[in-house]
Amino acid sequence: MTRKNMFILALIILLGFTLIACSNELALNIRYGIQALYYHLIGFDEPLPGFFALDAARAVFRLAISRYPDDIEPLVLMGMSYRITGDYHTAISYFLSALEVKPEEEWIYALIGECYLYLDEVDKASDAYYKAIETEEQARALYGLGVISFNKEGYSETIDYMTKALEIAPDLYDARIYLGKSLFFIDDLDKALEELDLAYRINSQKGEVQYYLGKIYEQKGESEKAKHFFERAMELED
Repeated sequence: MTRKNMFILALIILLGFTLIACSNELALNIRYGIQALYYHLIGFDEPLPGFFALDAARAVFRLAISRYPDDIEPLVLMGMSYRITGDYHTAISYFLSALEVKPEEEWIYALIGECYLYLDEVDKASDAYYKAIETEEQARALYGLGVISFNKEGYSETIDYMTKALEIAPDLYDARIYLGKSLFFIDDLDKALEELDLAYRINSQKGEVQYYLGKIYEQKGESEKAKHFFERAMELED
């Protein structure tokens, strides 16, 4: 499962817990949709001819939307189901519909920002991320703003955004990688090594982390360590 889908799965599980606050009937109606979406994400439906978990999930969410127009959970989950398949415009439309129902749920703007970022519509992504943090900082929105800054070579801004994101969500793995890379690019090698070494200990199979560790050790003059990490990075790319 890709890291992006792991995040989506985590969000789906979190939304599942929010159903406790919903009516029992609503919870019952979309619980099966969440289960079907989970089966799709883990590939459970692939070996089962005639079982289309994603279609089943969307059918349940669509029914819940029509029956419970004042609840945002079915709308958000429907949006997530389209985001999974890369239909980001449709996903955005459902997220916006959820915000029409409950404008105070500003965290949904972070989901919209991510969709725009995948579409390479950077200005719209930035606008959505900023809306997500207008009243309260959101880790995913801060992370997204950090990615945008990194792609523009704004490494100091990236460091600020990723540091804040990690203060809120210390397990946001990719934020730590961007933080380490940004520290490397401003020549703060010791701090870069600290962050990327931690990322390496969390996941030693990430080629990008191995490569930048090699670059750091190369600049530090530790050629044997640099060689080791460059070789590992090449192996993992294969």
